[in-house]
Formats: sequence, structure tokens, C-alpha cells
Amino acid sequence: MPIAPTKIADTPSPPPVARQVHRFTEVVEPEVPPQKNPVRVSKSEIRRFDIADMELFGNWLYGRLRERYPHLTTKMFPAWVRQWIISNEMLFICNDNAVALAEICRDAMQVSPWVREVFVCAKEGFDEDGIALYPAIIDWARNLGAIRVFVGEDTDITLDVIEKSIKGIRLLSIKQSYFKLT
Repeated sequence: MPIAPTKIADTPSPPPVARQVHRFTEVVEPEVPPQKNPVRVSKSEIRRFDIADMELFGNWLYGRLRERYPHLTTKMFPAWVRQWIISNEMLFICNDNAVALAEICRDAMQVSPWVREVFVCAKEGFDEDGIALYPAIIDWARNLGAIRVFVGEDTDITLDVIEKSIKGIRLLSIKQSYFKLT
């Protein structure tokens, strides 16, 4: 059974036109004008990031994280990734075009933990793949009994888009103050 090719966007195409060419009838597909900035809908599955994914994401992810964390070196990066993969305190997930890292945190005065998004990186033009990782983070947090999920600190996805994509949960904001020591 042949697999049907996927379209970038579900746009109706005009019906084929039949024209007479000599004694034969030729079916000609009409030209469909190319779309500007087509919307890419991801059907890729979300999975835990593994060492094998370093071949797919390694250089790209290192470059993206290096922009945000200048102290990150090429020697430190693989060690950090291995730590993220094996840690039960972190959720390191990906799909074909995006990567997310979240960590569980505990407060000395709270019984329930909370989850913090460390980063969500999506390849250029694939924000939908980055958005698709948020429900997995929320499900992981619920399974851990977390009371909050902090998002938007280091992500490629805007807070407005995150809020619209997560149904049934309201996105709240808090003001946080801190001392910068270095």
C-alpha cells in the first residue's frame, strides 16, 4: 500500500483539466501558485532525547545554547547532554524539529514539587514543533504531582502562543526579584 505524500498546508487544488492532444486525451494538473510562508504542521512524535539524537541535533543545539550560555564549551556540552538524558529530575524531549528541557524543583516549605522549563528550542520556521512539546511537559509535571510549571524564561515560543496552544489551563504571571551577584 503506497504512502500518500503529505502536503504542507491543506489547500484545495483545482480539478485536473482534460485537453485533446492529437488522438489522445492528456490530463494536465493546473499550476498551483506557491504559498508565501506556508504553515508547517508537524506530525512527528515526541520522544525522549537520546544519545542517537545528537547526530540530528548536536551542532544546531550547541549553537543555539551557546548564544544563550556563552560559558558553554564544546567539551562541556556532551557531558551536560548525557546528564540531562540520564537524570530522573529532568525531562529532555524532542521531535523532528524542536528540543525541550524541563526540570523538577523542590521548595523547602512546599510538599509538592514544581517544574521549570529550562529551554525550548525550535528550528527556524518550525514553531509548531516547539509548541507541541508543552503538553508533554505539562503531563510529566502532573505525573510528578507538581503544583506549577514555569514557562517562557528561555524559549523560542512567545508566551501568547504558549497560552493559546494549551487548552484548559490559564497562564499566570508573577513578578520575581533577584540579586545579580556577578
